[in-house]
Amino acid sequence: ADVPGNYPLDKNGNRYY
Repeated sequence: ADVPGNYPLDKNGNRYY
């Protein structure tokens, strides 16, 4: 996934804020 910054990913690979 394209992450504009340093967002951690949950186990599904989705970024959370």
